[in-house]
Amino acid sequence: MAGSGSEFSAEEWQTLSESLPIAGSDVLPVRIGEDDFLYIGLISRTTPFGGARWCHVGGRQAIDETQADAARRHLASSLVRKTASGKLKKLDPSVVADRPEATYEFLREEREGYGYDPRKHAVSACFKVWLPIETVARPDSDEALDFRWFRLDQLPDEAEMWPGTSGIIDLLTGENPDNLVAYEALNARQIGHNSLMWQTPALALTAQAFLLSIALGAETADISRFISSFLSLVIAFLSVQLMARHSAFELADARRLHSIELRRGMEPVHQRPLPVRGLGRFRSRRLWTIGLLLFGAAALAALILTRFAPSLLG
Repeated sequence: MAGSGSEFSAEEWQTLSESLPIAGSDVLPVRIGEDDFLYIGLISRTTPFGGARWCHVGGRQAIDETQADAARRHLASSLVRKTASGKLKKLDPSVVADRPEATYEFLREEREGYGYDPRKHAVSACFKVWLPIETVARPDSDEALDFRWFRLDQLPDEAEMWPGTSGIIDLLTGENPDNLVAYEALNARQIGHNSLMWQTPALALTAQAFLLSIALGAETADISRFISSFLSLVIAFLSVQLMARHSAFELADARRLHSIELRRGMEPVHQRPLPVRGLGRFRSRRLWTIGLLLFGAAALAALILTRFAPSLLG
């Protein structure tokens, strides 16, 4: 196999691995379960520590082989997809991006923040790939003894995993600063939509109250009454549309944030609020939308009366 070191004798390979860092590519299979949690795919493989352990997919990079091609080769040699009829199909190589998401190191001595491999110092390009639930270990694989999906918050114990696999999982599933920044940005956007959603009806009601006071004034001229009623009706429509738009974006962001929190084992801050009693049990979005529509109905009534029965308005 390319990049396996088979082009060297055992003595030459030992000399190289003891003298130089070895380049590698590692792959972390992931999928979203029906429960909206993130699941991590791990293979069971033999180790130099005695017995089999759960591990990510990966291995050495060959000369003139790109990091992505090495990742695709290791993925293809370890895993396949099992169809409903029981046939085994190759995985789509396009699931591996052209560039790695991160790099990770395995040292020959145990050190906090790094993987551990007593045989060599390896510098690994790390790829996260989305795979179907039907993924299984390739029967003729000389490395993957088994394959299993683990929910992110129910991973095997550290002693059951290859030293460094948990580090790659943390690196590629959101425990790194870049992904936390993305979460914070999404949270800030959700707060912004929430603020704008409630500013809209408050400002709209102020404007409508002013315009309707003109439209319903006893000494207001018909033309002024007509214009004020028409503008109040337009504001009601625009306000309901804008509030609905901000509400849709805010709810979508809240659902995404809640899903991220569940998948990463975070406290579910954005979960649906608990039910309350009294007036608080009514949904504010619905009540405020009804209120805006009632103002619009009043403006429409004033508009019609101004056109067909102005005497009824004084």
